[in-house]
Amino acid sequence: SARSRRLPAAELAAFSPRAARAKEERGWERRKAAREAHVEKRRQDHLQRIRAEQEAEESRRAGPARLLALANRAKDPIGDDDRRRAHRAIRAPDRELVAEMLGKNSPVEVLKFVNAEVFGEHAQRLSPSGWLVDEVVNYYMFLLQERDALVCAADATRKPCHFFNSFFFTKLLENGAYNYRQVRRWTKRFDLFSRSKVFAPVNVGNMHWCMVMVDVARKEVRYFDSMGAGGEPYLKAMKRYLEDEHRAKKGSELEGGWTLTRTTRDTPRQTNGYDCGVFASFCAHYMSLQEQLDFSQNDIQHFRIRMMVDILNKRIHTGGDV
Repeated sequence: SARSRRLPAAELAAFSPRAARAKEERGWERRKAAREAHVEKRRQDHLQRIRAEQEAEESRRAGPARLLALANRAKDPIGDDDRRRAHRAIRAPDRELVAEMLGKNSPVEVLKFVNAEVFGEHAQRLSPSGWLVDEVVNYYMFLLQERDALVCAADATRKPCHFFNSFFFTKLLENGAYNYRQVRRWTKRFDLFSRSKVFAPVNVGNMHWCMVMVDVARKEVRYFDSMGAGGEPYLKAMKRYLEDEHRAKKGSELEGGWTLTRTTRDTPRQTNGYDCGVFASFCAHYMSLQEQLDFSQNDIQHFRIRMMVDILNKRIHTGGDV
């Protein structure tokens, strides 16, 4: 018969009670370390979520103040060189080209097909008592569109705005009659309802400037008139446009619950008969960034020079904040 194999001393020791206890203790230590590591990971994850929530809340609270500060960059002092440039442009001969638009070189897709120009006869309207013309207001809307693109590029969570030019309402209400077909193709390159806000300057009878704003998220159409009028015809026309646009582009009816808001008391008021275009433009300037209209008649002469400098520079002054 085969002999029983004798185990080496090392193997015999492995089966001793002491070795078994040591092995068990080592296993327990490993399990304990794994549990502690798991608990620590959960604790760190929890702390990280709390810090992220706190940072998000701080950012949410600081956001409006930061954006108001950005809007108020328009009030920054204007240097002597820029002021001289602006005054030269305002005194330029009628047919002298003062500023051409970026056009196809624009980084903003919807502006690549725009060919706006400002000549001396238009720039002259930025003199202290000039009544702004379409060319100046529209050029400024294009610059606001580019500033909006820069702000959105710096904040991935922000939805863009859209700025129509003054001919939107001219076409929509041509000869006093509503006609959606005249402006149906104006949004062929983008989805209007994906925007946070939409702005459209209104040239009322070629005598007065106002601004219409659509707040898509709040389902609100709002009118801004520096002389206090309610703007019901334009509010109703814009609401009807939104209904037709949704039906044509989305294939469904616009959801209900929309509010039409007349000029509110906090809308800045002009104290003369010629500053309305600047007021309307700066309602869009401020409201496209946040919710506070932090300007008054006292700022308007400064804003006229600021608009001229921005047009010459082909960008809205941001003080390097974006």
